[in-house]
Amino acid sequence: MTRRTSDSPDGRRRSTIREVAERAGVSVATVSRILSGDYPASPATRKRVMRAVEELDYVANAHARALAGTPAKSIAI
Repeated sequence: MTRRTSDSPDGRRRSTIREVAERAGVSVATVSRILSGDYPASPATRKRVMRAVEELDYVANAHARALAGTPAKSIAI
């Protein structure tokens, strides 16, 4: 099975949150929490994550964020 890659408009492959986590030396969950802004991380960890985000030109996938953040408002009967 091959992995699909997301290409940016300029032809380069977009970096993933996993790559940011690997570069910063933290877990994917830590990167996610720091980027959402509601996680009490140490200043050193926050700095490493933000540096990795800048170096990799990471941009959160808006489609994935919309899917993950939308609670179901329907009730099955």
